[in-house]
Amino acid sequence: MSRALTERYTQLNTQLDNLRNEANTEINDLKNQLAASQHDRQALTKRNHELVTAYKEKVSAQQQLRQQYQELKSRVNAVAVEDAANHTVENVVQGLAYGHRAGNGRGAQRPNALHTRAQQSPTMFTHGRQGSVHGGGQYAYQFNDQGRTSIRVCRVQHH
Repeated sequence: MSRALTERYTQLNTQLDNLRNEANTEINDLKNQLAASQHDRQALTKRNHELVTAYKEKVSAQQQLRQQYQELKSRVNAVAVEDAANHTVENVVQGLAYGHRAGNGRGAQRPNALHTRAQQSPTMFTHGRQGSVHGGGQYAYQFNDQGRTSIRVCRVQHH
């Protein structure tokens, strides 16, 4: 009986050692996995911060580009309106000169639509009103009825 107990004791010790070794191995594996996960998390957090910074920089650059585009668009529209106004004034002057030369007393005629710049750029008057242009300024025309026509075109910048 003592021999059976000794064998049983040895067998249980061997099982306990094996169980302890397996548990320690599993604990070490879990510790390694935890350390790797923490390292991955730190790397992802760093990458996230880099992406947020890059996004903010791109948003800022895009806003600056949009602002430059709007300013350029405003300048182009103002120049187009000014050109159209000058061209219209030229047409009116030519019409007045033609009316006075012909002696019909009717004065200026409506300019021919083929000679107006509005045909070339149909959007140039989209922001305009009679006598003023949104963001582009105001225009004034002066005519006298004494055989001579004096024209003054003024562009007033609004800031």
